[in-house]
Amino acid sequence: MGSWEHDAITYGIEHELTVRLERASDLSERAKRANDAAQHEIDRALEIADQLRGVSRESISRARRLRGSEHDR
Repeated sequence: MGSWEHDAITYGIEHELTVRLERASDLSERAKRANDAAQHEIDRALEIADQLRGVSRESISRARRLRGSEHDR
């Protein structure tokens, strides 16, 4: 194999490696953004769950007070 052929093969391998590394980098960035978006949705769901728990506690407390005032009559 001549020097020119060797250089052409080396260039081809380097090019393929560069293309694959760029793809991997792009995929990594997309995965990071998707993970960030998923984490945001999880955080928001937890906030909503906390709000619902607060409403539930308030409803239970209100119901107990109403039941107590019914017994007082």
